[in-house]
Amino acid sequence: MGQDIHTDLGDWTLERGCTLANDVVRGRLYGNPDGPLIIVTGGISADRHVADGGRKGLGWWSPLVRAGGPIDLNQFQILGIDFAPGDAACPETITTRDQAHRIAALIKDHDLEVAGFIGSSYGGMCGLALAQYWPDSIGKLCIISAAHRPFSIGVAWRGIQRRVVRLGLAAGQPEAGLKLARELAMTTYRTPEEFADRFTLDETATTP
Repeated sequence: MGQDIHTDLGDWTLERGCTLANDVVRGRLYGNPDGPLIIVTGGISADRHVADGGRKGLGWWSPLVRAGGPIDLNQFQILGIDFAPGDAACPETITTRDQAHRIAALIKDHDLEVAGFIGSSYGGMCGLALAQYWPDSIGKLCIISAAHRPFSIGVAWRGIQRRVVRLGLAAGQPEAGLKLARELAMTTYRTPEEFADRFTLDETATTP
């Protein structure tokens, strides 16, 4: 299993002016302590529990990050990261640069030598920000399904998703709101061509 580490940042000002209070950056180390260190981050709902495959609800990338796997815990040491909390005073102002600042602080505080960074989706965007603003903190960078800047239509869709989540919170059904926001994400992140290639509709079926 993993070993948790943390860095206490206290109160600090985010890039867009909001204060993040009592911030604690939490990470989790796995694998070979003598091997090259690789940071692994995922989408916005991912956390530091990268490889807790034996624990229910944890280990979001355990099929890949495991002993003898594609990201081999026998060969590498892996660090998972918790993103800044979603219940901050102004969560919409937390940028990928803010997240990168937190990761850089954890790296510095624990004197970590990071050989590589693997980031997918939101985690990949944070990796790009880390490489841009703290280039000496990491070695190689592997980015999956992330871009250096968003398209305007993507910003619009994510705004709708956030409002759906808030509506779920206001209605006392946070899980239902998050589920609906994710369903919206899956239908907008992928192209019509991919849906047509993966799924075949029964054209003889009728809708009641």
